[in-house]
Amino acid sequence: MSTLYQIKLLNDAYAELCELDAWQGLHFTQVLSAVGYAEIKISPGDAKIIAYGDTMRRIAIWRDGLQVFGGIVLRVGWQTGQTAPVGDVYSLYALDHAAYAAWRIIVPAAGQEYDSRTDHLDDALKAWVYNQGGAGTTVAARKFSDLTVAADAHAVTSTTIKARYENLLTCLQKYAAGAVDWRFVPGAAGCTFTTAALWGKDRTIGNGVNLECVLTTDRENVLSMTWTKDVLSHRNYVYAGGSGEGINRTIVERSTAGDITAYKRREQFIDARQLTVTADLNTRGDAALNDAKAIITMDALPRPELWQATSGATFDLGDKITVQSKRYTTFSFNGKVIALDVTVTPAGTNVNEAVKPTLEAC
Repeated sequence: MSTLYQIKLLNDAYAELCELDAWQGLHFTQVLSAVGYAEIKISPGDAKIIAYGDTMRRIAIWRDGLQVFGGIVLRVGWQTGQTAPVGDVYSLYALDHAAYAAWRIIVPAAGQEYDSRTDHLDDALKAWVYNQGGAGTTVAARKFSDLTVAADAHAVTSTTIKARYENLLTCLQKYAAGAVDWRFVPGAAGCTFTTAALWGKDRTIGNGVNLECVLTTDRENVLSMTWTKDVLSHRNYVYAGGSGEGINRTIVERSTAGDITAYKRREQFIDARQLTVTADLNTRGDAALNDAKAIITMDALPRPELWQATSGATFDLGDKITVQSKRYTTFSFNGKVIALDVTVTPAGTNVNEAVKPTLEAC
């Protein structure tokens, strides 16, 4: 069964301007807790591109009737060569709605030193988005009219987060790391900032609940596989500096003894001057250790029909899956799909599709 892609350019009010039906190539990503992108290549001679192919157009991409990307065109350009007009290419490059977070600074309310939130972490992150770029902002020019925020879910433990004139995207990523997944989910007329303790489902081997997704040469469902162990950036002893000055500054030390034994002591300083409570500094230091742990990855390029399949070893963004090989010895790796990289090229009336998941150890 063939896969059908539709690409549409929209105006700022999400009214359709045109559908691109003669594109030469499509490359897009879906990501958790980060900004995704899309790039479309099309012939510059297409009248639709001349009329509508400009920056700040909204773009929407559907795959078999399901929207897989939504965002804003931020770069356009064309390229010609000696064989022109044969081979000429016009490119559209878009970022998804998570770019909204990259375009906002966390501004404290009048009279407040910080924008501080004490709540379930997922709900506190929602409050930041709602008040810094959503309907809760007190400055009309800072409001994204097409942005909504999902209802509070109380999905993870409570904590305090605070920031002062820091980038919203950076803060969302810093506080959510390892605890909360989030996305600006595209829709017909905007996006919804949504969080989850686990975005997808546990499909690892032996999970006992959901259909397993095991990518392995034994099951002939992968095109290629790689395995890597990387300790280049590994750190296992952290000094976290909190409030205060000089010798009066609060410093806590956090470490992972097993990693020190395995990889020798490797130190790092974390500046967390906004934190005054030792428990918060401990949490910040532990998060830094987690970010700098040894990286063991096993990646696979699966057969594209497994993405969003209705049966078999299906996977999607946020799912936990297993990659396994017994070629040299037994290697088995459980990872969460934190990103999908999709490349599509036309092939007659059908398309050739490659879907590459990025896995994070889980």
